[in-house]
Amino acid sequence: MNELCAWWTRPITEPALEATVAHAWLTHIHPFEDGNGRMARLLANLALTQAGYPPFLIRSEPDRGQYYDALAASDDGDILPLYDLVVKILRRTVRTMSSPDYVRDIVRDRLLTSRSAEWSIWCNLPQQFAVALTQALRPYGWTLQVQGYPDISSFSLLAQRDSDGNSWFVKLIDPNGHTKWLLWYGFNSDLLTEMLSNPSGYPSVFISVRDSDPSAVHPYKQVHEEGMLCEILFRPFEPALVRWGGWAYKAEDMTISDAADILAKELVRPERNRR
Repeated sequence: MNELCAWWTRPITEPALEATVAHAWLTHIHPFEDGNGRMARLLANLALTQAGYPPFLIRSEPDRGQYYDALAASDDGDILPLYDLVVKILRRTVRTMSSPDYVRDIVRDRLLTSRSAEWSIWCNLPQQFAVALTQALRPYGWTLQVQGYPDISSFSLLAQRDSDGNSWFVKLIDPNGHTKWLLWYGFNSDLLTEMLSNPSGYPSVFISVRDSDPSAVHPYKQVHEEGMLCEILFRPFEPALVRWGGWAYKAEDMTISDAADILAKELVRPERNRR
């Protein structure tokens, strides 16, 4: 703790980096029986606000999985994932706060009732998919770990095609306990938008694979493999729309259960997991 305090008295030109290091360092020391994470976030926000930056606000659902993974990586000596998450969250906060109606939206539960209702109805769909995918993976000995669901602010950012609303959905874990695949939320791809003539207004779910390159900044890389299911769109009161990889315009409506079954079979194939 004395070393941390001594380091913090030295000037740092990058407030986001200072906040990241302070956060990672305190959680690594773990000096308290309880509340180490809360104290680390408080320390990080103190560094940010002293430099005139917005606060670093972790949202329990959309950020939780990526946050815990980044903390684990920082404990192993790699601070880049945590720094990347801090910067992403700060950008998202700035975009939200720069809205001309920000104060009014805060007073009125952040967004108009119609958007809130859309979000509430839509959130049931990825939850149903997570249950169906868990069941589809079980015969293969694979398991699923839910990382979170977009909150209403992230949902609205993705409707505006803003990547600051991206967040993790689920991890797929093989029978040996290794995380192989990540499903995450983003805005509709250009190909899917062309097929629909316009953005749907609802997030898409994309598939990424664990990157085996030890020098990679991001732990996962998106897959675009020809003929592989690579994007799923959930729309209230409509079937799930799935799109396959490659440049061909191939998409199909199907039930949530069918989409889960197809994806499970695709991702557990041995040749896809010898990477």
